[in-house]
Amino acid sequence: MILHRRKDDVNHTERGGQSLARHEAQAGRSQRTLLPNLTPINDTDRRPNILKPTRFGLETKERQLMDTTTWRSVLALPVSTSRDHIRGPVNAPITLLEYGDYECPYCGAAHLVVNELLSRTGDEVRFVFRNFPLTNIHPHAELAAEAAEAAGAQGKFWEMHDVLYENQQHLKARDLLAYAEALEVDTERFTRELADHVYANRVLEDFVSGVRSGVHGTPTFYINGVRHDGSWALPQLLAAVEQAAEARTGA
Repeated sequence: MILHRRKDDVNHTERGGQSLARHEAQAGRSQRTLLPNLTPINDTDRRPNILKPTRFGLETKERQLMDTTTWRSVLALPVSTSRDHIRGPVNAPITLLEYGDYECPYCGAAHLVVNELLSRTGDEVRFVFRNFPLTNIHPHAELAAEAAEAAGAQGKFWEMHDVLYENQQHLKARDLLAYAEALEVDTERFTRELADHVYANRVLEDFVSGVRSGVHGTPTFYINGVRHDGSWALPQLLAAVEQAAEARTGA
């Protein structure tokens, strides 16, 4: 089964005026932010005291997990309509899943590629995003992930997801609160939940599932539960999706 662009997407334009071709060139070089040799970062001076970061660096328990887990190339935590954020038809035959970091520049580039792919494939593909913040090199990534989850609790996950990727250079606490206000969520609840790190465990659950699934950098994609190890440039990613569709139908 070959997937085609929908007619109403022919005039699709990219968000933010960025060049999709430039990002495809980045993807063609297989670029991603890799897990580093991690050391603690003191980020408390970058956010208001009410929004101090949790200790989510890969130290202690998370570091041990990295050292002892047998990495796989398939999803350790299957996609669930009850827990995962899904863009597109929930029963679509093809699932494209990304482990990403809101402060990772390569994830920002991949965001445009994914949007274009979804516009071309219509109802054949559903997109799932899971958090994989590399906090020791991206100091604002964890709180941004929690902000997306907090917005999601009020039905605005994908709206916040898009805003975060369109504003990757502005992910401080005051920026996140401004985005929440613009999205017309309950800002009092949003601020309280960020301050209390209500969704930190959810972000950690995503992260651990990524480690157990063989994620070693961002972005990392899975197609129908199997890790995509090729380029995430649009032509290659689209070809991989089409191949998965053909394999599913026995074409």
